[in-house]
Amino acid sequence: QTIQMFCLSTEFILDSTMSNAAGFQYFGGPYVTVLSSKTSQRYRLQSDNLACLWILTETLENRLSKRFANEKSVPLECSYSSSLPLHEYYSEIELHFHKRKKLMALQEQLEHRSSQFRAIQKRLLSRFKDKTPTPLTNLDSLLEGTYRQVQQNIEAVEQAEIEVKRSSNSLSCITNLLVCLVR
Repeated sequence: QTIQMFCLSTEFILDSTMSNAAGFQYFGGPYVTVLSSKTSQRYRLQSDNLACLWILTETLENRLSKRFANEKSVPLECSYSSSLPLHEYYSEIELHFHKRKKLMALQEQLEHRSSQFRAIQKRLLSRFKDKTPTPLTNLDSLLEGTYRQVQQNIEAVEQAEIEVKRSSNSLSCITNLLVCLVR
């Protein structure tokens, strides 16, 4: 994905000894490259991840807008060189929907296992309260197995919540990027 920013700013001009590219890496994640033209005062942002483009695009546009707020003679134009990435946007929406659906299924499964665990606990407590002891008939091993399943479900729900948050953040970034591009 590539975004081009056009301006006539000396603030971002690189001298001849410097390269015309700067790379940024999100913490443990993808790269975003900012390329500047040496002759035409254009800036191009590119990345393999569409969501990562938003923060740098917004920052660069804000800085350039502040820089040229008082100068009427210098035009500032921000544009996107190809069609809007709606396919990627819709794919991200679908991915977010599936992750939320998976989270809800895991939460239902956890609820079922928890109620099963409580039922086994009640039976064990009633057996322990009896004045005449009766055999446990493997209720203790059933309680232990159900406890392990509940723990596994809790871990799966926590992981699914993290995935939903990541997907939500990515979807939010792409939405903000598209709004920035349409302006």
